[in-house]
Amino acid sequence: MKKSSYLLLSIFVFLATLSACTKEEINAKELVQQKILGRWPVRYIIGSTYHNDILKTRDTLNRGLQVDTLVFDANGTVVKRYTAVLTTDTYSIDETASTITFNEAPLTKKISFVRANSIGFSTETTRDSGSVKIKTVTEEQLIR
Repeated sequence: MKKSSYLLLSIFVFLATLSACTKEEINAKELVQQKILGRWPVRYIIGSTYHNDILKTRDTLNRGLQVDTLVFDANGTVVKRYTAVLTTDTYSIDETASTITFNEAPLTKKISFVRANSIGFSTETTRDSGSVKIKTVTEEQLIR
């Protein structure tokens, strides 16, 4: 009798827990918008070159940085800094939160990742050189 009452109680607790959990829809654009607010120093710029989708070279391109910090605010503006303010620009994030567009000099970058303390933006160019397809990927990693 005791085993059946424990089993019944276990099933009741399991069903109560299951019914308490609800799936909440998350708007990706709003989530990314909230996560990127603030000051983001550029830590690494990584360049990768692929020949026919095979990685040939990977290098850190931090020498001679033109911009070392991006400051995003809630109004949709971003301040690009080096030792002083370089430019102020506006940005927009698409609905799926997969790309960010800087509007002053129209430049679209793919959002590689958004984590608590880091963001990755990447650009990709592809060109054909004879029978070889050369793809160059440049990724900026911003870490707080």
